[in-house]
This record gives sequence, C-alpha cells and structure tokens, in this order.
Amino acid sequence: VINADYAEGLLAYDRLCHSMHLSLQHGSDRILADMNRHYRQADYLELVQRLRKHDPGYGISTDLIVGYPGETQEDFDETLKVVKAVGFCKSHVFKYSRRVGTKAAERKDQIHPDVKSQRSTTLQEIAGQAASEFFHQQLGTLRTVLLEERKEETGLCEGFTDNYIKVTCPGGPELVHQFVQVRLTEVKEEGMIGIIDHPSC
Repeated sequence: VINADYAEGLLAYDRLCHSMHLSLQHGSDRILADMNRHYRQADYLELVQRLRKHDPGYGISTDLIVGYPGETQEDFDETLKVVKAVGFCKSHVFKYSRRVGTKAAERKDQIHPDVKSQRSTTLQEIAGQAASEFFHQQLGTLRTVLLEERKEETGLCEGFTDNYIKVTCPGGPELVHQFVQVRLTEVKEEGMIGIIDHPSC
C-alpha cells in the first residue's frame, strides 16, 4: 500500500510525472474492511491532499467497485463523496462479480444486478463530471506533453500531459515522440485541446 509519506517522498524526483493511479476500490470504511484493504477513506484523502499540495493539478486516476456484497446506499454514497472530493482525472468503474472460492462469493447479502447497474451508471456519471471539473481547472495552464502520434489528415498531434490528460494540438511531424510545453485551451469530453508554447528568443 502506498501511504502519504511514501507518495510525498516520490515528489522529490523531478523526472516522475505528476500523475498516479491510486486504486480506491470503495469509499466506505466498512466495505474496505470487508475487502481486507489495509487503508481507510481518511488515509486515501490524506495521500491525495499531499500530492495536490505539491501540485494542485496533480492527476489521479482510480478503480472503483460497486455492488460488493452488503453494500448499502449509505456505503455507496461514501464512494460518491470521495469521487467528488478528489476530482479524479480518470475513473474505472467495475461491478462486483462473484469469484468462486472467495468469502465474498459465499455471502448471502449479494446485491441485485439491477441495483449494481443503477449504481454503476450513477457512479460513472459523477466520475465523468469530476473529470470534467478537473479539466476545467487546468484551462490556461502550461503542462509538459509527450506527443505520441500525429494525424496526417488533420495536422493534429496527440499525447498526454505529465498529469495524465489526453491532449490534441496542432504540430508538425518532427514533434512526434518529443516533449513539448502545451498551453491547455479547451475542454473536450475525453481530454483537452491545447497549443504548443513557443517561448520568445
């Protein structure tokens, strides 16, 4: 488990990107304990706070599970609360499915598939809104981008910022596989549009 102290230690390395995948799994302490996870909501939020103190635009992606056996509406609401509080740049939402041989699979308080689907849809919507808000907070900022490819038909390059935002920007073929500074200017559904910053001589 990566704790806040360990994560903060990583911030001393300039070559590391300002993004991290931190699997939350669930926002409810009760469900986390049932899952045998060795952290609680407060631990997770402290870790995020340390990263965002270093860089308010620090990108955090996560994995989330809905419909774990015994999950109440109150438990689910705790997950929604954390998603809104953190503002993940990307969330992967999964519905719990039974795995033979696990204690959870033998429990009698399985969640009805319709409830799982409803909660999954709600969580994806909230996570999408949180990501959009994160992108909007980045408008006007200058981020380092590794351009990975260029579309010949459009003349647009694509890549990811150091804080894990997918960016599209105009650029020549010589920029592919290069690090460039990009000013983020517009929010898209799955990322942002930017312009390459050319510092004056």
